[in-house]
Amino acid sequence: MNQKNTGFTLIEMAMVLVSIGLLIGVVVMGQALVRNARLLSVSADVEIYKNAVASFQNKYRYLPGDMPNAITIWGADNSCPNSPANAIPKTATCNGNGDSYIGDSNGSAFGGATNWQESYRAWQHLSNAGFMDGSFTGALSSRQELGVDPGLNIPASKIQGSGYSMLHVLPGQAAGVYNSNYHHVIIFGTPVGPQASAYGAAINPTEALLIDQKVDDGKPGSGFVLSFTPENPETQFCVSNTSELGSAYDTTVPDISCSLIFITGI
Repeated sequence: MNQKNTGFTLIEMAMVLVSIGLLIGVVVMGQALVRNARLLSVSADVEIYKNAVASFQNKYRYLPGDMPNAITIWGADNSCPNSPANAIPKTATCNGNGDSYIGDSNGSAFGGATNWQESYRAWQHLSNAGFMDGSFTGALSSRQELGVDPGLNIPASKIQGSGYSMLHVLPGQAAGVYNSNYHHVIIFGTPVGPQASAYGAAINPTEALLIDQKVDDGKPGSGFVLSFTPENPETQFCVSNTSELGSAYDTTVPDISCSLIFITGI
């Protein structure tokens, strides 16, 4: 009696390998599409926050965080204006000083803002007023000795571990930035120790270029979407040089090495 050969033929093996290859291709392509969608959500988020700030200012006549009568509406947090670091989102808040700046009028260093409380309170005020989703502590984070903490005291981005900081900055206040007319900015990046803004690297140079080209001029040293210069140790491999007009995103670098600064025009 003849036994049937139950093994795979070469043709069947080839078909299996082709199917596996196609499946891997579909998965990789799907991952790339998801990543691109998350990248493009960054500029969309910034636009939402800019509109929220404008709506808040129109309603309350002050910028969020800077509002001098916030506690009359939402109640007073502990030890205003310097509430202790905590991890409890809440509506209870503190007043700003009403000087028309989130932070100080003379600008704040990107890494360690003066009057940092207003920068954190800004997100809390926006949320309290219903102009953005989420709930925030309005203070430094007590988790892992972080200053900024995405999802806790600043909005989290869809890019894992990153978020958005908002503060007032003037040129020359910190090393590692291009000369530009900053004023109120939204910074996209990751936490860097106990600092006042999330300016650590969150994406690679090719991804930074994609975001910049989508809404601006694609150049890290000009326009309203900028990166930090190579003088910033956290993002030193993101761009080619320190020239405002001659710098470019260094797309030969595959590593996560970029954060972005969005000038709001406010």
